[in-house]
Amino acid sequence: MNKTRILIVMILFISIGFKIDILAKEDYKAENKNILIINSYDSKNLWELSVLKGIQDELKKNGKYDINLNIEYLDSKKRSDEEYIDKFRELLKIKYSDINIDLIVTVDDESYDAIKPEIFNKHSIFNKKPLVFIGVNQEVYLTKDEKKYITGFIDSKNKLQIIDIITKLQPDIQNINILLDNTFYNEKIKYDIVNSSYLLEKYVKINFIQSNYEEEILSKVKALDKEEAIIISGVFKDKENNYIRPKIFVNNLKEVSNAPLYTDRADYAKSGIIGGYMDIGQRNGIVSAKMILRILDGESVENISLTNEPEGSYIFDYNEIYNYDIEIKNIPKGSIILNRKKHELLIPKKDKNAIAIILFIVGFIFVATMFIIYLEKKRSSQNKKLYVLAKEREKLKTDFIVNMSHEFRTPLNVIISICKLLEIKVQQDETNKDYLLEKINKINQNSNRLTRLINNLIDISKFEASLYECKFKEVNIVYVVEEVVEESIDFANQKNIDLIFDTEDEEIITCIDLEKIERAILNLLSNAIKFTNKNGKIEVYMKKYKENVSIAIKDNGIGMAKDKIEQIFHRFYQIDSSLSRSNEGSGVGLCIVDEIIKIHNGHINVYSQENKGSTFEVILPIKHCDKIVKDKSIKNMAFREVVKLEMSDIDK
Repeated sequence: MNKTRILIVMILFISIGFKIDILAKEDYKAENKNILIINSYDSKNLWELSVLKGIQDELKKNGKYDINLNIEYLDSKKRSDEEYIDKFRELLKIKYSDINIDLIVTVDDESYDAIKPEIFNKHSIFNKKPLVFIGVNQEVYLTKDEKKYITGFIDSKNKLQIIDIITKLQPDIQNINILLDNTFYNEKIKYDIVNSSYLLEKYVKINFIQSNYEEEILSKVKALDKEEAIIISGVFKDKENNYIRPKIFVNNLKEVSNAPLYTDRADYAKSGIIGGYMDIGQRNGIVSAKMILRILDGESVENISLTNEPEGSYIFDYNEIYNYDIEIKNIPKGSIILNRKKHELLIPKKDKNAIAIILFIVGFIFVATMFIIYLEKKRSSQNKKLYVLAKEREKLKTDFIVNMSHEFRTPLNVIISICKLLEIKVQQDETNKDYLLEKINKINQNSNRLTRLINNLIDISKFEASLYECKFKEVNIVYVVEEVVEESIDFANQKNIDLIFDTEDEEIITCIDLEKIERAILNLLSNAIKFTNKNGKIEVYMKKYKENVSIAIKDNGIGMAKDKIEQIFHRFYQIDSSLSRSNEGSGVGLCIVDEIIKIHNGHINVYSQENKGSTFEVILPIKHCDKIVKDKSIKNMAFREVVKLEMSDIDK
């Protein structure tokens, strides 16, 4: 029971605490603060805009105050007399009379000079309001009372700094032209340079070109005799009183002058100038915002002492450095380099060229080395392939010898067996004419097989020794192929195979070795008959196209795999090299056919699919020679014996 009570009490405490926390959060509201920012120039001044961005970005990070930024522009370039300033103050008084301004920020000298007197004016709405100034170029002296309300950043940069760096980057320079507008800032630059030029590390003649308008600046630059360097320190307007964008002004300036361009203003940094020492407006804005927050937090203004403006940076453009052949070794360390890619080095052009040459040589050596390695690997791979090929050829030769032994033994055994059988029959006086003729026919057929094998071996030896000769003459090759087909029909009929001949042209005269082409076509037909199943079909089709004649022998036999097609013309190769194969053959026939066709400057195309059949297409060029045999039949006893010889593998 006690435990239950304790648990209930704890839950109540937690619930109450949670509710109090929610209520506290609901009641909390960020404290509202009003800050008035007064810029010396108009709303298009780039440096002041970058200051404003820095202030805004930094103030957004605070979670304590809800800050309203009220921004005004003095526009002192149009007018800066006392009457104008008084009217500007009166306008601010009317505009902000009902708004409690917690802090005032002035940017540049003109706005500082206009507002500073109001801090101790009892009738002003800015009486004893904290004032933070930025970018003031004049000497600032504050009384004890003024220090309680006024603080900020004094622009005390050494105006000679950019001139000194130019004399180092261009050692031979003698003249520098500085382009100024009519702002207090530019007047102060002119004053400082004139009165402290004796402090320059190297004497150079300094020429000031001053105007608020681009047209006047460009005309004066164009009239210069010596254009050794130009420093852009002002912001200029066109005829319509609009500010010229930095990049446009630089491009227009380059059209009238070839002088190297520098600047002390960050807004020109990415506009095609070489570079210079620049203060970053945004950086000023960030630092001043931190100072503002300290004052809003209740810190006494007199504890926040006057300080110099945040240090600037040397900023240079990588491309422009090389365009103007600048002394790169004299660029200050830690400089910001714009437009430089990660792989690009900031080194003198001559060193860059030397490195480029070295890299080219190294690259060439590397590529050459890799190429040599590649060639060695390729040679090694070729040697390996040659070794494998030699090994395969050795195996093929071994298989060939075994097959040839079988090829010779089979017909010899048949002949020997028949001879012994006849001998027995003769001794027993049991012979008759038909029986005797049948056995003699068998002896002749197997003798042809032996003769064919021997002829093939002799021809292979001739091919290897380059002793194979052809006797060319002009013939009608259509008749040659047609008669070869007709003489082969009986052998096709043994397996009930339809052998069909067709041609698009009845006469195609060309120069060939008649006997060699006969033999090649017979060999292809013999193979087609051997590898076509019973009741199959073989088609021989001829046609003439361009300067060639095509002889296609197509069957619907057993076909062959794609990986076998490239090997069938190799010497001694057989798709089935086993002793138990279904068809006879030594494996040299297609090799001889290929060699014969090559001697005729032709070639053979093979198309085949397993179990669907094969097509052997012989392509021969049509050419002419001296000997002519036209339309003469090749059917004779010798030819028929050749057919029997080539078809001897086809057994009845």
